[in-house]
Amino acid sequence: MNTWQGCALAFVASGLYFLGFAFFKAAAARMERLDGTRPLHLAARILASGSWWRGVAFMLVGAVFQLAALSRTGPETMTPALLAGLIVLLAVAQGVFRERVTGLEWLVFILLFAAGVCFTGATNSVWEPPPFRVLLVLAAASIVLPVGLFAFGDRQPAGVHARRLSGIAYGICAGILIGLGELSLTLSVHRGLDRTILTSTIYPYLFVAAVGVGVVQLQIALQRCRMVVLLFVATVVAKIYVLLAGMPPADPMTWPSRAQLLAGTILLITAFVLVPRFEGKSSIRVSGRTS
Repeated sequence: MNTWQGCALAFVASGLYFLGFAFFKAAAARMERLDGTRPLHLAARILASGSWWRGVAFMLVGAVFQLAALSRTGPETMTPALLAGLIVLLAVAQGVFRERVTGLEWLVFILLFAAGVCFTGATNSVWEPPPFRVLLVLAAASIVLPVGLFAFGDRQPAGVHARRLSGIAYGICAGILIGLGELSLTLSVHRGLDRTILTSTIYPYLFVAAVGVGVVQLQIALQRCRMVVLLFVATVVAKIYVLLAGMPPADPMTWPSRAQLLAGTILLITAFVLVPRFEGKSSIRVSGRTS
């Protein structure tokens, strides 16, 4: 029963996250162009937005639901439920922001979802917390690489005739950071939530740093890319990140697990290859205006 409760809570958490990002998207439409190379200006514009704070409230409630889900089941069990919450993303993106999804993008979404399911099957019942040294390496790479890539991208010229990015690169960068945050949340629950967790572990601080930077990056990207592509990619990357971080060494894995791991890797690479880097010629109507 606890497993089913955990999956239900995970689905609700995922839906709340996407509702929060809907407020972020609405806030982004009212802001002047955000730039990751101007952190003070960026922070001032974001923190002054009431819509952005409403989105934060939804995100925090979603985090509470995810904590409750993690206390009832493990990440390898609740990942499909978290991915199922992408239904809410599709509904909001198409119903509220009028974002159209092409046939190729539907295929990519199916491949990404299937990759997530394969990785879940590969780690089923064998997920274990990564060693502390591995966690530190993951944390350093997960923060430095996306921030560096994102800052480099923000230095590229963006004139009137610049081609609009599809969002996959931003989604991968933010997904890595969100994945580190979710891993830290998972490890916090695994270790046990008590009064000493703030002084005896780095998990809460990793969570705040990773999710904070990831959300800011997504806020910038929401101004430039479609919500549906950006968040779909970020979500799947984040869930796969958590699963791979707890993947045991190759020797203890069974052949079915190895086959699922290989299949998931192939599906993931295929999906990223198929996603176009730039938007097509057809315009996208968002909130009643062409963007």
